[in-house]
Amino acid sequence: MRRRLFRSPWMFVLCATVAGLGLIAAAPSSKPNPRRASATQPASRPAQAAWSLDFLKKVPEPPKQISGVPGVVMLYSGGLKSYFEPCGCQADMLGGLGRVTSLAKGYRQRGLSVISADAGNLFYEELWLGKAKRKQSELKAVMVADLFRLMGASVMGIGPYDLTFGRKELLKLVQRSGMKALAANLLDSKTKKPLFAGHHVVQVGKLRIGFFALTESPAIPTGTPEAKRKAKAAKYKAYWAERNLLVTPYLAAAKREIAALKKLKVDRIVLLSTLGSQRLESLMNATKGIDFAIEGAEEEAFEPPQRSGSAFLFSTPKEGQKLGIFAMYIRDNKAEWGPVETPAKRKESLVKMEKQVLAYIQQAQSMRKQGKAFEPIAKVYDKQADALRKKIQEKKKNLNAPPQLAAGRNGYFHTLLKVSSKLPDFPAAADRVERYQNDVKLANMEALKNIKPIPKDKKGNFYVGVNQCKTCHMDAYKFWQKTAHAHAYATLVKRKKQFDLDCIGCHVVGWQQPGGSYDIKNPRSQTKPPQSLVNVQCENCHSRGGLHQQRGGQKSLIRGHVTAKVCTQCHQGSHHPNFKFVENVKKILGKGHGEKRLAEILKQEKSKR
Repeated sequence: MRRRLFRSPWMFVLCATVAGLGLIAAAPSSKPNPRRASATQPASRPAQAAWSLDFLKKVPEPPKQISGVPGVVMLYSGGLKSYFEPCGCQADMLGGLGRVTSLAKGYRQRGLSVISADAGNLFYEELWLGKAKRKQSELKAVMVADLFRLMGASVMGIGPYDLTFGRKELLKLVQRSGMKALAANLLDSKTKKPLFAGHHVVQVGKLRIGFFALTESPAIPTGTPEAKRKAKAAKYKAYWAERNLLVTPYLAAAKREIAALKKLKVDRIVLLSTLGSQRLESLMNATKGIDFAIEGAEEEAFEPPQRSGSAFLFSTPKEGQKLGIFAMYIRDNKAEWGPVETPAKRKESLVKMEKQVLAYIQQAQSMRKQGKAFEPIAKVYDKQADALRKKIQEKKKNLNAPPQLAAGRNGYFHTLLKVSSKLPDFPAAADRVERYQNDVKLANMEALKNIKPIPKDKKGNFYVGVNQCKTCHMDAYKFWQKTAHAHAYATLVKRKKQFDLDCIGCHVVGWQQPGGSYDIKNPRSQTKPPQSLVNVQCENCHSRGGLHQQRGGQKSLIRGHVTAKVCTQCHQGSHHPNFKFVENVKKILGKGHGEKRLAEILKQEKSKR
């Protein structure tokens, strides 16, 4: 169905997952607190305005009840992989557990009954993490656990990305989070006893909701060559064996847990899955009794939710860019579901319908331009536009009517909410993130204080820095100074992330590569005298220039033509959503630097108009 986007360790060095880090005590307070200084760092930002519920005017809010039927709101997520806040590389980036905490707190203060559930793959960004990043990853996972406790999360599934540093560490994180952790098909390989409970029941008013969780190794993409497939499968098998764990068949485990929950007379059954969408689809086709399934192993969202029979299948975009909100209004356990239309939902629907009318009109015009033979097709589009206009007029008559449950049906309200700056950071969450940021600085300075640089690669090549490049390429240097690349390191300093291993690699030259930047306190080269390697410089794009310089500017020793593959080592994923190579490369081409290439691009664009 979907393929995962596997990220290399180098790509993950991006000014990535972390952004704004901080802290709190072992068990975070649930009360909105003003910003305060931590024990290790004085408050460095101005006090935030008092937290209030005003932000709820800007985001969807499910009705507390409809026609006397109370609602239960399930906030769901999955596949967070420790991404707790946007990195800040772009304007108004999405994501942030501080924002999600505000929403959960806000809904509860409005009187809504809220359950927060995470499908799993929550605590770590990679299955294997080296020594250099271990301390930072551990600090981050602890903070994520604290933030989930703060938001009042109820239950989580366990996925392979939660076990990166083993069972003992995971058990500590689960206890710290306050959530009930579930894994129905994960056993101790020696005792054959489950590591976590198979199922759990959450009581909300009169409604009993049963949860169970299933996991598996990450799916190997379709089309992977057989040799690589076998190697990956062996590596995943070793991953579980090293942790003394056994993953049992998920279908048998699902049938067992569904039967157990039915005996407990639950009203609805929720599966928390890190199986991957193909396995989930297979499971849903082979079982009955699951009402909702939340998938936490995919890179993309199910938007709108997929359906399997009467069941809903949910998934959110990874790295927390959107949060799933599902409100249910149940008056009869045997009734079918019907969508609930609030005034806000109706307005959203109208906008989409009006866009579709314009699309029909444009298609009709396009047909007519092709000649009389296409007139019948154009008329079909005209009729579709007219029919949709009539529906729009009918919908406008009832635009502000209160939501109603359809006759004989239960109701549901669903949206994938963009976690944007419309949601404020909850003050106690911001405090926790701030303390983490300072802890990471101290930990990484200690961890890297004795790091030994690698002077050259096997071919004798190394980085020299922009001050050496400019001796022959002064025009290019002057142009570079005017680009955003020349100030890339300053953006880290501004957000206090220059000590963050998730970020620094895309803001200096050749981080921990031969001849590249290695000193986290003072990024520099190993040349004599040392050259500054801060910012995105010539060699980030054109490769190491040591031999190129030594051999009189030999062109074959440098990368002349830069491709999108080079740029997307950093400009990818959540760090630069919807990155368009041609549009962005134009910003770094000009007098003295790629004038010919810029002219070719502009000429091609002009010919397409």
